[in-house]
Amino acid sequence: METKSNNSCTDHTNTKPRLVERRTGLRGQHIGAAPVPDRTIRKHTEDALNERHPEIPYVKFEAGLHDLVCSLMERQDRMNEELLLRMVDLQYRMDDIEADLPLMKEKPGSAGARS
Repeated sequence: METKSNNSCTDHTNTKPRLVERRTGLRGQHIGAAPVPDRTIRKHTEDALNERHPEIPYVKFEAGLHDLVCSLMERQDRMNEELLLRMVDLQYRMDDIEADLPLMKEKPGSAGARS
Protein backbone atom coordinates (compact mmCIF):
# COMPACT_ATOMS: atom_id res chain seq x y z
CA MET A 1 0.00 0.00 0.00
CA GLU A 2 1.08 3.42 -0.84
CA THR A 3 0.36 6.31 1.49
CA LYS A 4 0.27 9.92 0.66
CA SER A 5 3.34 11.72 1.62
CA ASN A 6 3.05 14.96 3.52
CA ASN A 7 6.08 16.20 1.67
CA SER A 8 5.54 19.77 0.45
CA CYS A 9 7.34 19.01 -2.82
CA THR A 10 4.71 16.55 -3.96
CA ASP A 11 1.60 18.11 -2.39
CA HIS A 12 0.57 20.97 -4.73
CA THR A 13 -2.92 21.58 -3.42
CA ASN A 14 -2.09 23.56 -0.27
CA THR A 15 1.18 25.19 -1.24
CA LYS A 16 1.48 28.93 -1.42
CA PRO A 17 4.51 30.68 -2.86
CA ARG A 18 6.89 31.90 -0.21
CA LEU A 19 8.07 35.48 -0.42
CA VAL A 20 11.82 35.55 -0.68
CA GLU A 21 13.96 38.55 0.04
CA ARG A 22 17.10 38.72 -2.00
CA ARG A 23 20.23 39.63 -0.12
CA THR A 24 23.12 41.07 -2.04
CA GLY A 25 26.23 43.02 -1.39
CA LEU A 26 24.51 46.17 -2.72
CA ARG A 27 21.64 45.95 -0.26
CA GLY A 28 20.50 49.42 0.71
CA GLN A 29 22.76 51.07 -1.82
CA HIS A 30 21.81 52.63 -5.13
CA ILE A 31 23.73 51.72 -8.24
CA GLY A 32 23.12 55.21 -9.62
CA ALA A 33 22.88 58.48 -7.76
CA ALA A 34 20.40 58.61 -4.91
CA PRO A 35 17.09 60.25 -5.86
CA VAL A 36 16.85 63.85 -4.75
CA PRO A 37 13.72 64.72 -2.74
CA ASP A 38 11.15 66.94 -4.46
CA ARG A 39 11.44 69.50 -1.68
CA THR A 40 15.14 69.97 -2.43
CA ILE A 41 14.49 70.28 -6.18
CA ARG A 42 11.82 72.93 -5.59
CA LYS A 43 14.13 74.87 -3.27
CA HIS A 44 16.97 74.80 -5.82
CA THR A 45 14.59 75.88 -8.60
CA GLU A 46 13.26 78.75 -6.54
CA ASP A 47 16.79 79.84 -5.64
CA ALA A 48 17.84 79.63 -9.31
CA LEU A 49 14.89 81.77 -10.39
CA ASN A 50 15.55 84.44 -7.80
CA GLU A 51 19.32 84.70 -8.24
CA ARG A 52 20.88 87.75 -9.82
CA HIS A 53 21.52 86.33 -13.32
CA PRO A 54 19.35 83.23 -13.77
CA GLU A 55 19.09 81.24 -16.99
CA ILE A 56 15.37 81.97 -16.93
CA PRO A 57 14.85 85.71 -16.51
CA TYR A 58 12.16 85.36 -13.86
CA VAL A 59 12.03 89.06 -13.02
CA LYS A 60 11.57 90.01 -16.68
CA PHE A 61 8.98 87.28 -17.14
CA GLU A 62 7.11 88.46 -14.05
CA ALA A 63 7.15 92.06 -15.32
CA GLY A 64 5.95 90.97 -18.77
CA LEU A 65 3.17 88.87 -17.29
CA HIS A 66 2.16 91.78 -15.03
CA ASP A 67 1.99 94.10 -18.07
CA LEU A 68 -0.07 91.55 -20.02
CA VAL A 69 -2.58 91.06 -17.21
CA CYS A 70 -2.89 94.80 -16.63
CA SER A 71 -3.44 95.49 -20.34
CA LEU A 72 -6.12 92.80 -20.48
CA MET A 73 -7.84 94.31 -17.45
CA GLU A 74 -7.70 97.79 -18.98
CA ARG A 75 -9.16 96.46 -22.22
CA GLN A 76 -11.96 94.76 -20.30
CA ASP A 77 -12.65 98.00 -18.39
CA ARG A 78 -12.84 99.96 -21.67
CA MET A 79 -15.21 97.40 -23.17
CA ASN A 80 -17.42 97.48 -20.06
CA GLU A 81 -17.47 101.28 -20.16
CA GLU A 82 -18.43 101.26 -23.85
CA LEU A 83 -21.23 98.77 -23.21
CA LEU A 84 -22.50 100.84 -20.31
CA LEU A 85 -22.51 103.99 -22.46
CA ARG A 86 -24.46 102.17 -25.19
CA MET A 87 -26.99 100.92 -22.63
CA VAL A 88 -27.46 104.45 -21.27
CA ASP A 89 -27.85 105.79 -24.83
CA LEU A 90 -30.46 103.14 -25.60
CA GLN A 91 -32.31 103.98 -22.39
CA TYR A 92 -32.42 107.69 -23.39
CA ARG A 93 -33.69 106.75 -26.85
CA MET A 94 -36.40 104.52 -25.37
CA ASP A 95 -37.45 107.33 -23.01
CA ASP A 96 -37.65 109.77 -25.96
CA ILE A 97 -39.72 107.31 -28.00
CA GLU A 98 -42.06 106.65 -25.08
CA ALA A 99 -42.44 110.41 -24.53
CA ASP A 100 -43.22 110.96 -28.25
CA LEU A 101 -45.64 108.01 -28.47
CA PRO A 102 -48.73 109.87 -27.09
CA LEU A 103 -48.02 112.78 -29.45
CA MET A 104 -47.84 110.42 -32.42
CA LYS A 105 -51.20 108.89 -31.48
CA GLU A 106 -52.90 112.32 -31.30
CA LYS A 107 -51.73 113.48 -34.77
CA PRO A 108 -54.44 113.13 -37.41
CA GLY A 109 -53.48 110.98 -40.40
CA SER A 110 -50.76 109.12 -38.53
CA ALA A 111 -50.58 105.33 -38.54
CA GLY A 112 -51.26 105.20 -34.81
CA ALA A 113 -54.56 107.12 -35.14
CA ARG A 114 -55.99 104.78 -37.80
CA SER A 115 -55.72 101.63 -35.79
